[in-house]
Amino acid sequence: MHSVMIFGVGDVGTRIAEGLLHRGLIHQLILVDLPGGGGEACAEMLASCYLSDIRFEGINALNPAEVAQVVKDYNPDLIVQAASLRSPFSVMMADHPVAHALHDAGMAVQLGYQFPILHSVMQGVKAVAPETPVANVSYPDLTHSILNPHGLAPTAGLANTAIIKMRIETNLLRKQKGSAQVPQVRVIGGHAHVYGVLFGEKPKNTADEPWVFLDDDEQRAGEILYAGKNLLHCPNPNMTTAMASMPVLEALLPGGNDCLTSMPGPLGMLGGYPVKISNQKVELDLPKHINLSDALGMNVSSMAIDGIESVDNDGTIYYTQKAKDAMASIEPRLTEPYNPITDQARTQILLDLVDSIK
Repeated sequence: MHSVMIFGVGDVGTRIAEGLLHRGLIHQLILVDLPGGGGEACAEMLASCYLSDIRFEGINALNPAEVAQVVKDYNPDLIVQAASLRSPFSVMMADHPVAHALHDAGMAVQLGYQFPILHSVMQGVKAVAPETPVANVSYPDLTHSILNPHGLAPTAGLANTAIIKMRIETNLLRKQKGSAQVPQVRVIGGHAHVYGVLFGEKPKNTADEPWVFLDDDEQRAGEILYAGKNLLHCPNPNMTTAMASMPVLEALLPGGNDCLTSMPGPLGMLGGYPVKISNQKVELDLPKHINLSDALGMNVSSMAIDGIESVDNDGTIYYTQKAKDAMASIEPRLTEPYNPITDQARTQILLDLVDSIK
């Protein structure tokens, strides 16, 4: 039995907490969020439902010193970073000109509300518990590669590539009428590809599809990627995020079982890749016929779907012309290159814009 600390007690953080508690893997759960919100009530609710030792700590996670102190106080076996300054789904599901522009521009323009808390959490954790594994939900396909040169990349990314894998496994099981074990699914790709698989919509351009391989077959899987029902209007979209995260989180706990999965941002890399987790360590598990340079190249080129033209070594992001055109009439300042580590003023522009969505 282990202790787990979760930063961010929104819908994703709560669902991940429920998943871990339901599996009976932890003896103590520490939920961390801003004081005065719903986090404390959420901790009390979960404690009542699961009769477990569940604590709430109200801190400002944008302050690395406060993060370091709460990590030092509890010394958890595993940390989950699920906090962001705004909810991506609040933008995606809104019928508003600003939301439409942000959607058309791609996820990269919205990085400013995904990155700051992750950056602060990693600074705090590395200061006091550098060996403690951290699993991150916040756009790991991109954020890990920005943090990696600074020694701040999380141990594991959650969702995205793992959701694609889980969805394909579901399609395979349904095709086999549940009568046989599904083959091992290896996915190369990431956030840029997840919505097509979730919504059952095959991209018009085959270059915009993830690379999916079943067992040792060198032929890429095709129509099975898009065989599922459209989940666009599912009232609980974060359920897939939480459930796809469970095998990874279990494997990252001390003594956890080995895990074969696909993961966004492993080893501080850009994009998503098949991995094996053993003894709390993550290593790549690419198909034998795929070399790393080709897999990395595929992920780099796929970032254009999210609105990224290129990323400098210092983390500065340059947007595609399509992304810039989408934002030009709404907020032209968001079309300029952006370094999320150094440009706090630019981050505030995005937050103010998102807050204008009513």
